Amino acid sequence: MGAAQGNASGIEIQMGVFESITDLLFLKPVCFLGFLIIGVLFVVLGRKKRLPKIKIWIASLGLYYYLCLMLNQIVGIPTRSEFARMSGLGESFFHPKFNLIPFYDVGILSFVLNIFLFIPFGFLCPVISGRCRNIRNMLLLGTAFSVVIEFGQMFTLYRITDINDLLTNVLGTAAGYLFWRFIAGRREKQPAIAGKDAYAYLPVMIVVTAYLICFFGG
Repeated sequence: MGAAQGNASGIEIQMGVFESITDLLFLKPVCFLGFLIIGVLFVVLGRKKRLPKIKIWIASLGLYYYLCLMLNQIVGIPTRSEFARMSGLGESFFHPKFNLIPFYDVGILSFVLNIFLFIPFGFLCPVISGRCRNIRNMLLLGTAFSVVIEFGQMFTLYRITDINDLLTNVLGTAAGYLFWRFIAGRREKQPAIAGKDAYAYLPVMIVVTAYLICFFGG
């Protein structure tokens, strides 16, 4: 009897873990609108150019999917529904909480996980855009995106604007870029000229699309 109960408990735990992973990996229905928007962007940006390589298609869709998961499930940006809920409770929209001391009260696991969180960002953007194949441009983009996230957390109830998150996000961006550079090797050593790259600003457009959809659909 005890063994049977133990097996049942083990199965329940496994099912719970599976459901948690499933919930983490599935997008909200409204997020699928972003795939349509990206398709339109490809048509508009590439109307005078040949169709983009399949790797740019895959990387763009992958970047959008990754951003939606990160913004919705992990980072926790402010959303329209959260603003409506706070308004109904009579709460203020602005809840600034800060940690501006680098490496203060930060766990090793949290530090490492935050770095890994931004590695896909640093890897996928150079695949899409020649402008992002410059390390300076890629770090500026990663910093700007992280600043937007940290600024947005001042409009949430339970999140903290943390300098350590900004630092680890930039480190993750750099790690992802270096990984792309290692994979690309000499074949893409020189960044594409911006004037000849129809998709130079596509990563920024995808970031904006993902953020707005997560805000209004959250």
